[in-house]
Amino acid sequence: RSLASNMEKQRALVDIFHASGIETLLLSYENYGDFVGILDLFYRLNGGSMADDPLAMAMSDEVETLAAAERAKGEVRFLSLFASARDVQSETDVAHTAFIARYLGGVNITGYTAPSRSQTRLPFSIERIHMEDPDVIFVTTMGDGEAIREKMRKDFMESDVWKGLRAVREGRVYFLPNDLFLYKPNDRFPEAFRLMASYLRPAKN
Repeated sequence: RSLASNMEKQRALVDIFHASGIETLLLSYENYGDFVGILDLFYRLNGGSMADDPLAMAMSDEVETLAAAERAKGEVRFLSLFASARDVQSETDVAHTAFIARYLGGVNITGYTAPSRSQTRLPFSIERIHMEDPDVIFVTTMGDGEAIREKMRKDFMESDVWKGLRAVREGRVYFLPNDLFLYKPNDRFPEAFRLMASYLRPAKN
């Protein structure tokens, strides 16, 4: 039986399953890299390989081809925010959205400063963002999207500091669709990568 390592209630089941003679496997699924690794693992556990599945290989090939082409275009500095009714946090490179942007050649202004490789979010700092001044800002919301946008507007989007950011001045703040970025898209990963690529480096008229 497989369990999610980042869910405390599922981790607590490990000893119970072991006592019953049930083998368990704790897995971490935060981003596309984890997805490919887990997919390959289960193919191998069943005596096969990803290479045996045309659909899996087509998905992987599309992502890798797009990523290579995008990385060759140069770096784009981005900020990935996770917004809920409770608070707004910036995402580390481990997080799903930030991982995709970084895989496409983006540079996360948050960087990787979390105390552990499993930490996906850090406290949000408008002052730090002002200093780094990203080219583009991505926002993933959890909950009532419109209510969260209104909270963000009241809390800081109306501030002079926010309005002075390059991404804001150039209209490059994107609220991302939940089906691709709040939730893991699985076989729709190519779609998520294509949308992210269009936001990182929009086509010039």
